[in-house]
Amino acid sequence: MLDPAGRLAMLARVRGLVPDEVAPAAHSLMRWLKGHRFIRPLRPLTLLARLAARDFLRTVPEPEATPARAVAMLSHRLSGKVTGSG
Repeated sequence: MLDPAGRLAMLARVRGLVPDEVAPAAHSLMRWLKGHRFIRPLRPLTLLARLAARDFLRTVPEPEATPARAVAMLSHRLSGKVTGSG
């Protein structure tokens, strides 16, 4: 499960370059990760995938350091889920 999370985070990095080509792969990875709960020691790494999933679901880019992003990070820290409740 860590591999799809890493791929999702990396797709977010290239999103601005070719968003229409990257989005289908990102959505496929989000479906794959839906409801999966990562163990506590991996959560600092999988947090990047959580933020990437959040960014891919938005139509308008969100600035860094918003309260909503902080809530998403805290939610991931507590639940270990990247996307969905599954």
